[in-house]
Amino acid sequence: MLQVLLAGALVLAGVMACGGPASEQRAGEFDQAVERFVAGDYRDTITRMEKIAGSTTDVAVKIDAYAYIGRAHMALGETEDAITAFTMGARYGDRGPCIEYLELLKQYVEGNPNALHVREAVTRSELAGSIVRMMDETATASMNPGGPTPLAMLAERGWMPAAPDGAEHAEDAVTHASLYVIVSRILGGRGRADQVSVIMPGGYDAALRARAPVSGTEALAVLERVRLVQEKNGR
Repeated sequence: MLQVLLAGALVLAGVMACGGPASEQRAGEFDQAVERFVAGDYRDTITRMEKIAGSTTDVAVKIDAYAYIGRAHMALGETEDAITAFTMGARYGDRGPCIEYLELLKQYVEGNPNALHVREAVTRSELAGSIVRMMDETATASMNPGGPTPLAMLAERGWMPAAPDGAEHAEDAVTHASLYVIVSRILGGRGRADQVSVIMPGGYDAALRARAPVSGTEALAVLERVRLVQEKNGR
């Protein structure tokens, strides 16, 4: 089913603001919902955007609302609900964000070896590939079979250093402590180290105590939250 939907859309827009509500009242409601999303209140975002999507006759507004609903569900780790929301946006003719997120999630659900596996422990290689695809458009464009691996790309950036023995350990499972360090380095480079414990509550000590490895669903939710954090200067 997703393959049929994927034929109808193109690329992801950074922040979706096109096709705003026609009336001032609806514009106000939509802007308030976006503010909740930016503030990290994803549950309230979903509630507000679902109300907007259900009440408006403006197709552009429906598409934008479903895109925000899907992104909020992703940030909460609710993969199936995210797919449902993005699918609704695609059905209304989205030519923007919904389709790229559907493609991303489709890879996870179908177990693409180059993507995260939703319920399984995520490997270092899978996590690195997802970080590159989700957060580094320049590196994504340069990815090719003969080029550096995503792990090498992230090691060069200082985001995901090699193991002490210098090897990539591509198939090793990712621990919560390792993920915390990776998130700290990414956000530290943006001047937003203060957001690390917001994205991974409990701090490094809690991550260190977690015994189970990071699953694909957990990794996806954390990466989506990281992507939503703006640099300190607002970019």
